[in-house]
Amino acid sequence: ALFVTDTNFSVGNKFNVIYDTLSLTTIEGSISYQLNEKLKIDGIGRFYSYALLNNSYAWNLPQLQFIVRGHYNLFDKFLINLDVNMEQGRRALVYAMEPEDVTLEDNQFVKELGFIADVNLGLEYRYNQRISAFIQLNNVASQRYNRWYNYPVQAFQVLGGITVRF
Repeated sequence: ALFVTDTNFSVGNKFNVIYDTLSLTTIEGSISYQLNEKLKIDGIGRFYSYALLNNSYAWNLPQLQFIVRGHYNLFDKFLINLDVNMEQGRRALVYAMEPEDVTLEDNQFVKELGFIADVNLGLEYRYNQRISAFIQLNNVASQRYNRWYNYPVQAFQVLGGITVRF
């Protein structure tokens, strides 16, 4: 199932579901570094190749993806997390030539969605084994990219809270 934005829908936003036969090939590589329980860094790279029976592309899915994750533990009191997600090669199906940069391929109108770079940062303070407080900052660069065509993500998000274990 592929989800595409219905650009013919005049009021609000609506998705259509397109079913197709898909063959997926994924090439993935990763590298990790860990220093005891203090520091851990992961890097993951993925290349996706989609072969579809009826559609030109696997709509809204990336061709290249890079993920970098870092975790740092300072004195078992402060936990710092950093996540970076980068994606390239996503395309959207549109139903008219109206938006900019739309091309016609195999009788389908195709719009390039562009590069995504999403950075998230988290901090947790552990008072003891049972009580902690955290803050999570999502989309730190405040990018207004489209996850799907005409569906932008929230620019900047802050989430905080307290955890209590019984």
